[in-house]
Amino acid sequence: MRPTFIIFALIALLAWMPQAVSAADPAEIEYLLHAIGQSDCVFTRNGKDHTATEAEDHLRMKYSRTKSRIKTAEAFIDRLASESSWTGKPYTMCCANDQPEPSKQWLYHKLKQYRQHSRLRLRRDFPLPLPAPFSRGGKPVCCVKILPAVLRRWWPLAEFLRRGD
Repeated sequence: MRPTFIIFALIALLAWMPQAVSAADPAEIEYLLHAIGQSDCVFTRNGKDHTATEAEDHLRMKYSRTKSRIKTAEAFIDRLASESSWTGKPYTMCCANDQPEPSKQWLYHKLKQYRQHSRLRLRRDFPLPLPAPFSRGGKPVCCVKILPAVLRRWWPLAEFLRRGD
């Protein structure tokens, strides 16, 4: 009885949890490409300096050719946007009189910023999806309002199972 209840409870809990943002989210890669193009950085590739828009165009071209093999933003950074595929020389970014830094480091920093912002936006914009019994008139009821009712309903059963009566 106990293992069955635990498994059922875990399945029910997972069904109520919001879907995780996919690690293969193409929006992350698109954000990184856009961030390069909108920066005022000088992009150095194979010893030659390029504007930010030229860098974005070049990386878009590389990405369009290998899109089927690049599934994550990390793979995009590591395989396409950090070094030349012909010479193996690392790409660098030089922004606003700073020292040149490897594009890999610059892009990972941008990716981290994007994910922190996305996580905050997801918490604010997408409330926990609720099954039909916890909605009123098609609108979900706030989770804080539901939790006491769920606890009142399931707590006696959980206590019963814990004690082993």
